[in-house]
Amino acid sequence: RDTWELALIEAALSARVPLLGVCRGMQLLNVALGGTLVQHIEGHAEVVGVFGGHPVRPVPGTLYAGAVPEEAFVPTYHHQAVDRLGTGLVASAHAADGTVEALELPSGPG
Repeated sequence: RDTWELALIEAALSARVPLLGVCRGMQLLNVALGGTLVQHIEGHAEVVGVFGGHPVRPVPGTLYAGAVPEEAFVPTYHHQAVDRLGTGLVASAHAADGTVEALELPSGPG
């Protein structure tokens, strides 16, 4: 699955096709661009099948902040997170604990 999805991301980026990655998709975009992941975040996804929630804060001046200008409460069910950002990526929203919740590729299509 990883190999196929990473190939799709590479093809979309090469063709300059707009791309939206949500949750795993965002994490894979980061990896495709050379970034890394925290493999397990303590305290996240502790109960299988039960979603939690937390506030997410936009980073001013980002596309995300233009679309979601205020803090928003979002559902969550993940135990991995973006660690080191991939080449060209910008973190555009964070959880209160600093976890990256949204990424942008300013040099991408759009």
